[in-house]
Amino acid sequence: MGSLWQYSYFDHVIRNRQDYEETWKYIDENPLRYILKKGEINYAQNS
Repeated sequence: MGSLWQYSYFDHVIRNRQDYEETWKYIDENPLRYILKKGEINYAQNS
């Protein structure tokens, strides 16, 4: 059976509002970055 935790995973404590907003932005935009990296969407055509 596999490991529960991802290798090289680390926790991050959110310490202030700016840190919260940067973390949320990363989480919110991450699926789009993945799709763009895979070449499934041409961002220039959709903007």
